[in-house]
Amino acid sequence: MSGFLQIERLQRRFFRFAGSLLHIPYTQRNYKSVATRLRLDSAVNRRHSLNLQFLKNILSGKTDSLTLL
Repeated sequence: MSGFLQIERLQRRFFRFAGSLLHIPYTQRNYKSVATRLRLDSAVNRRHSLNLQFLKNILSGKTDSLTLL
């Protein structure tokens, strides 16, 4: 199992646990109610945002791209 899928699986477990603890309705397919209540982005959204930020930093020279080679 890839690292990304493991993170998604762990996040779903956390949302299920937090939802039951805080009495927030949770379904396996839709954990947005818990994420919204806790003000947390999904792992997919966080990864996308971090990828864009990383690319922006490379293009602006804030990240040394020579070290990546």
